[in-house]
Amino acid sequence: MNKPKAEEVIDPSYLGDYTIQRDNIMLRLKNIGGYLYIIEKIEDFPLTLFTDELGRTFWLITKRGLIEAVIVGLGTLLIGDERDVTLGQFSQRITNNLNSNVSIYFVLENKLRQIKLEQDVKEFREKLRKIRNRLIAHVDHKLIFGLETFDKVSLLELQNIFKTLYDYFCYLCFDIHPIIDFDAYAPRPYALNYMTDVEMLLAFVASRSYYLKDFSDAHHKENQIEALEQLAAEERSIVETWRNKVEQLFPKTREEQKSNDE
Repeated sequence: MNKPKAEEVIDPSYLGDYTIQRDNIMLRLKNIGGYLYIIEKIEDFPLTLFTDELGRTFWLITKRGLIEAVIVGLGTLLIGDERDVTLGQFSQRITNNLNSNVSIYFVLENKLRQIKLEQDVKEFREKLRKIRNRLIAHVDHKLIFGLETFDKVSLLELQNIFKTLYDYFCYLCFDIHPIIDFDAYAPRPYALNYMTDVEMLLAFVASRSYYLKDFSDAHHKENQIEALEQLAAEERSIVETWRNKVEQLFPKTREEQKSNDE
């Protein structure tokens, strides 16, 4: 069944505000989705294999800052503040401004979806509220400066909540399918060798690691081979995967290849 258009369901007096609020929520979801993408790439990257403790500092700070941004962003959608409408408020405003000729079945479905959303996010909202209050309202320095962690909130949990909110938002967009991927991070199933900016940065980190560094000195090269042989099979497989990405990103010239062969 085709979805109705917003103008067929919503009272004309609210339609302008509906569009503004819909676009505002779409932008927030787009930002959160971008942050989650980068966090996932950092988490998937074998930092402990390719860097020492000092070399991980930038990436751990970046990841932590993005997690904070996700928490704040989800907070605006689930808890709200003075400036932004929550997803629940947006849904209720739609319910309060339906055309008089809207089917009772649509009204009932909308109410059931509201109830299900509340059930799906209730537990997470309370967890989110406590963390957000410590970050913003109480300026908890232990949490802000990394003396304590976000261990109770996993990336998978953030991704699942994000998907729940996005799926519900799609319903509130009626016949419009909201595209919330940043163009750079949008799926490219037919461009198998495409690398995003964060993947290129991580490939550069891998290229500077001991296991992938291109040594010209025979002694260092020999030590490198021995070190690779001492790795577990799974670790060697990871190294080879990133070697391919590095070679894709930094292809050697014929002169460089000839020099290495000699």
